[in-house]
Amino acid sequence: MTSRSFEDWIQRLRDGDQQAAREFVEQYQPLVRREIHKQASVRLLRRILDTDDIVQSVFSSFFAELQRGEYELESAMQLGALLASIARHQATSNVRQQLRRRRDVRRNSKHSQQDIDQFPDAAPLPEEMLAELELLDLLRANFTDEERALAALRRDGQSWKSIATKLGGTSQSRRMQFSRAVERAARQLGLFE
Repeated sequence: MTSRSFEDWIQRLRDGDQQAAREFVEQYQPLVRREIHKQASVRLLRRILDTDDIVQSVFSSFFAELQRGEYELESAMQLGALLASIARHQATSNVRQQLRRRRDVRRNSKHSQQDIDQFPDAAPLPEEMLAELELLDLLRANFTDEERALAALRRDGQSWKSIATKLGGTSQSRRMQFSRAVERAARQLGLFE
């Protein structure tokens, strides 16, 4: 999908186009389900949790935020990462709700705490976290000083509008500058091969 057709598709979704929404759900539902099923705690609670409900809440949340203008999406890859993040959050939230004292499924389960503890933690392993940090350092090394400043402000939670106010330009131009810097650095590192 070209960037122009992607932008048009997102705009159709923002405008409430039902056909675009059906295509969107059809295309991204497998990714959302995969992310939900990756959660170890969801696997254990699958017989109690309805993953269809979680999938529906992911898309409901996405569409609501999109129509409010909360998302500034530039690529299908960025959209996929956003949906995966929402899916992980929704799955975790649903599991927490089930495990609250009054709804603690472990009391109603034939599985012991020892059985539950055998499931691996969904959190990344230390070596995975280290590899991700090293990759970020490599990306930053390929940034200009101005791009590193953009990255630092985003890391600190600054909005694109706030960054544009501090550094000049528009929020859209700063976002595009950063997006292009990441893509350029990734290509230089051979990540897109």
